[in-house]
Amino acid sequence: LNTSNENIGSPNRQTLFQYTIVADWFVEYKKMMNTINDKSISTSLFRSGEQNRLGYGIAYDVIGASGSIDELSSNPYWSKNSYLGHYYFSNETKKLVGANYNRKATVTLQTTPNFDNIGYENPIMLYGPTFSSLMHGISGINYYKQDYLYDRGLTESGKRVKNIFSLITYLEQLGINEFSIEKDVALLYSRASEDWWQLKHKAIANKAVEAHLTQNAVMEVLFKESIPFELYYLDQPSLLKNLDDYKLVILPFPYSISHESHALINKLVSKGKKVLAINANGEVDEVGNMHSTPLLNDTDYIHVDIPF
Repeated sequence: LNTSNENIGSPNRQTLFQYTIVADWFVEYKKMMNTINDKSISTSLFRSGEQNRLGYGIAYDVIGASGSIDELSSNPYWSKNSYLGHYYFSNETKKLVGANYNRKATVTLQTTPNFDNIGYENPIMLYGPTFSSLMHGISGINYYKQDYLYDRGLTESGKRVKNIFSLITYLEQLGINEFSIEKDVALLYSRASEDWWQLKHKAIANKAVEAHLTQNAVMEVLFKESIPFELYYLDQPSLLKNLDDYKLVILPFPYSISHESHALINKLVSKGKKVLAINANGEVDEVGNMHSTPLLNDTDYIHVDIPF
């Protein structure tokens, strides 16, 4: 990749092609499953967490938008070293739900062989990820792995997981599945902005991850301030439904915007909705080609620059 060339569409199209091929695999798997059992539920098991997506090269939104996966799912494990801290699982849940065409997702969580300084130090490391995920819209929880849960009887982890499912059953009886909090904020996350920004600045490691870290920092602020929000992907305009329902739409790093997504944003502004853009103005299109002028330059929105 010649990073001095502002028009880097060709390598970017190759990246999109790779994403699409993976999505196509899931479409074919779903077709094969349905020939055996048309009531089968398709899912995925991405690891380990969307925060590492830049490293392993997968696109939740491309796979989710294909419409073939009933429950988009990942295996984020528990990461003591995640820069997202205890918001790791809330963050992952929001991205899984936001990426899938039907907004349904599950998550697989790791248990522990022992509660000690080698395994999990405290049972909260089981309870916390579970209920953080449920609070932010996950449809189901799986636990890994069997020998951590059962070894000639229930292990300490197994007993805790049993308690968790008992509590979930109780909450379901109270109507938790029908409970929701009114949300006035929609966050339009952009996977394409991360990708094309990273490729443009790949020679400078810290600069290359600016789009990724900025978007996740915005999510962290919303979590910390207890501001309810829904996540959508700016890169999938066909899934940007019901944005009229929100009072504020946040674009956490809108470096890449298609004309179709831009038209939707302009429509929101014309209706009096507040749109907040952070650190970027729609400089490139959906495949990384430079717009003649940044698309958001002609949009009446609020722009904020946050030093990186």
